Amino acid sequence: MGDTPPDEERLSEELRNLGKNLFGVLQAAWEHPERKRMQNEIENGLRDLTLSLQQEADIFSKSPTGEKIKAEIDDIGTRIKTGETKSKVYEDLISALKVANSELSSAINRIGQEEKPEQSPSAENSQESPG
Repeated sequence: MGDTPPDEERLSEELRNLGKNLFGVLQAAWEHPERKRMQNEIENGLRDLTLSLQQEADIFSKSPTGEKIKAEIDDIGTRIKTGETKSKVYEDLISALKVANSELSSAINRIGQEEKPEQSPSAENSQESPG
């Protein structure tokens, strides 16, 4: 007889039901309005971040520091072509990167300050301990 034992059939049926139910839960969670709202918030946040980064990069590239870094990178390229020592090239490249990192840190601080809500004077006073 090639019949499957009843216990195995019940087990298989329950596993199939479990698979269907798991898929149903995942589908319901995926289609849930809260998940869609969160996805929209994340997408909008990423778009805003991209725009901010593009704006900051544009501002930075036009700044005196950005121009200086471009000139230093061009100068490094010229030095490599003319055979200047590798260690000097590395020193100059590291120096240029330090300037870039410093400027990026400043930009991050500016963006962070723009996003922080201003504290009202009453909120500042309530944080002071009574004298």
